[in-house]
Amino acid sequence: MSGIVADGARRLRKAIEAEVRREYAAELAAAPGFWKETLINQKIRAEVNRRMKNVSSPQSLYFVSRFKLPK
Repeated sequence: MSGIVADGARRLRKAIEAEVRREYAAELAAAPGFWKETLINQKIRAEVNRRMKNVSSPQSLYFVSRFKLPK
């Protein structure tokens, strides 16, 4: 089974999260304390979830994660 098919949703989420973290890097670095940093991390998670919904439907990601090819 191809690694891309087997864990495509996880890889997509990691790539989107890396992109969003790059966008928020300056804001995160300038955060004055723990609570401000926590709020920014919540914004990052919300943005990742929003982009995941926009990229593809949950059904297609479920199908890809359950799809098994014969070896």
